[in-house]
Amino acid sequence: MPRLRLLLCLSGVLLLSGCSLGGLTYNPNRGLEVSQSGQASGSSAKSSGSGSLSLGALLGTGTSYPRAGYVVGDEPSAVKAASAVLHEGGSATDAVTALYLAMAVTFPGAASLGGGGACVVYDEHSGKAHTVTFMTGRAGAGKYGIPGNVRGFQVLHSRYGKLPWARDVAYAEAMAATGFPVSAALEQRLTANLERIRQDPTLAGEFLTATGQVKPIGTIVRAPALAATLDRLRRQGPGAFYSGRLGAQIVHAIVAEGGTLSLEQLAAYRAQVESAPSMRLDGDRLFLASGKRREGGFAQTVVRALFAAGAAARDANAGALAASALAQARAADRLAVPTPDEGATGFAALDKNGQAVACGVTMDGPFGAGHTIAGTGIVLAAAPDGAQALANAAILSPMILVRNDTGPILLPGSGPDFAPVLAGAGAGGPGSAAAMAYAIYQLERGGGLTAMSRIPQGLVTSNDSVNAIACHEGVCSVLTNPRAAGFAVAIAARKRKS
Repeated sequence: MPRLRLLLCLSGVLLLSGCSLGGLTYNPNRGLEVSQSGQASGSSAKSSGSGSLSLGALLGTGTSYPRAGYVVGDEPSAVKAASAVLHEGGSATDAVTALYLAMAVTFPGAASLGGGGACVVYDEHSGKAHTVTFMTGRAGAGKYGIPGNVRGFQVLHSRYGKLPWARDVAYAEAMAATGFPVSAALEQRLTANLERIRQDPTLAGEFLTATGQVKPIGTIVRAPALAATLDRLRRQGPGAFYSGRLGAQIVHAIVAEGGTLSLEQLAAYRAQVESAPSMRLDGDRLFLASGKRREGGFAQTVVRALFAAGAAARDANAGALAASALAQARAADRLAVPTPDEGATGFAALDKNGQAVACGVTMDGPFGAGHTIAGTGIVLAAAPDGAQALANAAILSPMILVRNDTGPILLPGSGPDFAPVLAGAGAGGPGSAAAMAYAIYQLERGGGLTAMSRIPQGLVTSNDSVNAIACHEGVCSVLTNPRAAGFAVAIAARKRKS
């Protein structure tokens, strides 16, 4: 009966100057205004996640995902740090910033402060998506790359963060200073790259036993030098990484290996921000990393190949289609044969206000160039040169899928409201991009949310990072590669104080 009253009221909106119904008011100049408190609201019909309702919700379509927070990544301690940030009211950007910085401590083989990467961020309120690209820079003929991660997350946080930068750094600093447990994900990477770890005194002292073996899962380790670096970043801001004493240490390490870099050039490093390229999938929109600079380009090729094959053979097995699309994309992009460990990881977060962020970062090889700058805890990425480095960049595949959440009636003067229904990233191998494309394909086919365990096993390896949050009919699941050690946390939305 309430819906009937609403429809009758709406049927006369063009004739009435106003129509009120239990906290629902039609304003001819501003559209439908709703308040859960039963009072006419001063906001538009668009859902803000903070008490207002969309017309779609009133008519039973609801939002595409519950108003809660989700975060997913490869290393459990870092994911827990990010979930704490969400619980404190941080945005999805705050969550991924805290997650990345924590992984610089707990997962340095793929996410050290010395690496680079790319993120895609979508803001439901503005309806806009942007990419922030901060790949490792080139510094001449040396074997080390110019770090981009700190600058990238600085830019991301300055645009979309809610909490102070210092708050997002605090968890990483605390873990480095007081200790964190060796996780299954970290132990897996350490064991696979044991000889490289043994050659670096800092990494060996932190992660190996006195006999030169990887410390067992659960062993508490500390990183005091990295804690001091993070303390400086927390107190002085991320700019301290590219200037002053810390910047000079980075420049010295790069130049010592044949690089041509000055402190002024390091300080001039900039992350690139631009509108995210998008693909239309029926009525939905898929945002990806920028294809102008190779990052995200491979993912675009895989997605296009998969959906083209699906359109031509609708009844074909989705797993077989994904495998075929992967083969086509690799041939089209002339992708180099991947190494067992590409030194990359992907992660994502979704907050209760509809902000979604997906990121992929890479060291251009496991533990980068295998060198930690003395006294800093910074593991430098390998120089981004050659076919393998280009392949590492191409494989990064952060993606965000949004769906029209407006409902069956579009109010005068309003536009569609696209809510995120998937945020995730593949990294580490070409199969990770294909796994992300497969999950999106399944959602677009209208099926229920698929667990990553249902992705064809031949598509991913244990070193492929596949992490996503995906929502279907109001239910969200967090997806990880079952052959790896990914971890996820969901944070319930806080109730409004009466």
